[in-house]
Amino acid sequence: MFGVNDTVAYSSNGICRITEIRKQKSGKNMVEFFVLKPVYNEGSTIFVPVNNQVLTSRMRRTLSREEVMDLISGLPAAGELWPENESERQASFKTILQSGNQENILRIIKSLHCHARRCTAAGRKFRVSDERILKEAENILYEEFAYALGISKDQVALLVQNELPV
Repeated sequence: MFGVNDTVAYSSNGICRITEIRKQKSGKNMVEFFVLKPVYNEGSTIFVPVNNQVLTSRMRRTLSREEVMDLISGLPAAGELWPENESERQASFKTILQSGNQENILRIIKSLHCHARRCTAAGRKFRVSDERILKEAENILYEEFAYALGISKDQVALLVQNELPV
């Protein structure tokens, strides 16, 4: 599955490198763990039990440069996600963020940016709750995109902005 020196996306913790696989005592048993070091927060360490399917299912391989570019170039054709009811929208968007589905997270980013533009054009304010979801989505996705492309998160934001409809 995964080995030492593999780079993975781990849930909302972002991009991590597996620095070792070690056995250590947990309660009365010896348990084997993946030891993850977040790439952008090296002061942190995450221990994921190898045999815990719930936690290991949150680990996935990182996207390649080509996969990232395909996602970004497909953004203009991607449909917007927009439940009108704010509570439903927040719940739906949080579920998508937790799923880690990059394509749908990118659709959230597109939807929220487009909605923000419509709000500005109509003289209305963009909701704080929508702004919070947008920042979380951008943080999750742009970190992985930046890693795959070897650029900064700010440069990723510009790439994505250039693909959004005007």
